[in-house]
Amino acid sequence: MTEANNQQKKQSTLHDNNYVPNNPKSKHTKNKLGYLMLLLAVLVVGVLLGKFWADRAVNQNKTTHNANPKGVATQIDKDPKVVDEQPVLAVEVIEPQTGNVKLNLKAHGTVTPKDTASISGRVSGVAIEKVLVNTGDWVKKGQTLALFDTQSLQQNVMQAEASVMQAKATYAKAKADVARVKPLLKMNAVSKQEVDAYITAQNQAKASLVAAQSQLNNQKITLNNSKVVAPTSGIISKKTAQIGVIPQGPLFTIIQGGRLEWKADINPEKISKIKLGMPVLVQTATGEQISGKVSRIDPVAGSNRQVSVFASLAPNQNIQSGMLLAGEFILGTQSQQVVPVSAVVGSDGYDYLMLVNDIETRNLDGKTQTVGRIKRFKVELGGQYGDAVAVKSQIPANAVIVRQSGSFLSEGDLVNIVQPQANQSVANRPDNANNPTASGE
Repeated sequence: MTEANNQQKKQSTLHDNNYVPNNPKSKHTKNKLGYLMLLLAVLVVGVLLGKFWADRAVNQNKTTHNANPKGVATQIDKDPKVVDEQPVLAVEVIEPQTGNVKLNLKAHGTVTPKDTASISGRVSGVAIEKVLVNTGDWVKKGQTLALFDTQSLQQNVMQAEASVMQAKATYAKAKADVARVKPLLKMNAVSKQEVDAYITAQNQAKASLVAAQSQLNNQKITLNNSKVVAPTSGIISKKTAQIGVIPQGPLFTIIQGGRLEWKADINPEKISKIKLGMPVLVQTATGEQISGKVSRIDPVAGSNRQVSVFASLAPNQNIQSGMLLAGEFILGTQSQQVVPVSAVVGSDGYDYLMLVNDIETRNLDGKTQTVGRIKRFKVELGGQYGDAVAVKSQIPANAVIVRQSGSFLSEGDLVNIVQPQANQSVANRPDNANNPTASGE
């Protein structure tokens, strides 16, 4: 009885204390409460940190407002997202200049002699003994170029001289016979027919003497012709004369006066731009420029449907007949925009200028800077002279152009302008005496 009462009292005590020994549900409830308390603590810390940063931002805005009392808007006020953006490069800028540039028509042509003279030997059947000049030599009028073998020619002269001597003797005898028989005719010692025969013999002897003398003169002339002389001054452009060879054709070709022409074939659509006397510039392989003038224009197009134009060139030792050289016809001048060559950026086969747009002033790292955005502008270029190049494309009004290092920039890059809107002159800006050229093609 007593034991039963004690058991009942123990159960009642456990029930009153809400204690259930070894109950899993009771443990789960405790863990859930722990998580909730941790989450609540994190939220409280977050709220406190947010308030701290908000107060700090307010203080910064107050400081900025105090530093800018006039209320001038800055880029930081307008767009807080770009506060940390820094220029990728510091650049110098220029404005395009306008100058008179040369207009030209470019072409390729061949150097040809203006006038030539072919020189042949005036001796036939005789071999050449000496050749005194070579191709490319400058010769003067009357200068000896080659010599034929004179030994046989001298023998011919000696034979002709002997024939003359014999003819003289025959003529002298015939003349004496006539003088002897004429008195006998008066004495009737000889007949008239006999006297006439002597007179005929005298005339024949005289004719033989004249023929022999003519032959001697011819042999002397042939001997003198053993010297091949230049009929005009100029440059030996071709030589076929060889020692020991009996020539069958011209021995030398001379470019008279050394005068050369530049022959260019021009499209008929552009031939109207070219006039007689128009200046021409031809460039050698070494870069040297040779001046010239249009001397003639073929009236008929060739088989290639092109019209040949010839320009007389100034004497120059660095060009020879047969060379293929580039040149240009100077058509005139025209006012065009020019920029420094350093401002041009080549990409994918095209030329560009790097323009600076959206120019404004910012306060970066405590310093006032003028910045802008890069805009790539495609252009067509004309001719180049020195450090300047003509631009055929119309550059926008008031354009601000990166002077150099544009190849390091991309579309949209932010740049720091070192010399904003600087009124700098383009290097070697063209003038009336020193012009770049713009291609007419």
